Amino acid sequence: MVYFILVLVAAIEVIVLLINRPVFANIPYVQVYIVPLLVVIVITMLLSRNPKRFMRWFKQGLITISVVVLVFVPVLYAKNLPLYGYNEAKKCLRKENSSC
Repeated sequence: MVYFILVLVAAIEVIVLLINRPVFANIPYVQVYIVPLLVVIVITMLLSRNPKRFMRWFKQGLITISVVVLVFVPVLYAKNLPLYGYNEAKKCLRKENSSC
């Protein structure tokens, strides 16, 4: 169940990043945030297939790292977003009196 939740949350975060990509003209670079999420998905899927193959402390460490990545990637992405989206910035530049 834990593996399913980790994969689901990571997949939702990837989808949200891909949806927001054109809104902000790929600023900040979405690839920087998608790569750790894809690594989390792959590691989680490997852990779910062969749970007895890994040592218990190693498995728990990987799950903990995955949760940390899932928490910090959206926080860092939201922190680095520009103030305006691409279309909003174009509209602001077209206005003569910049009230943006």
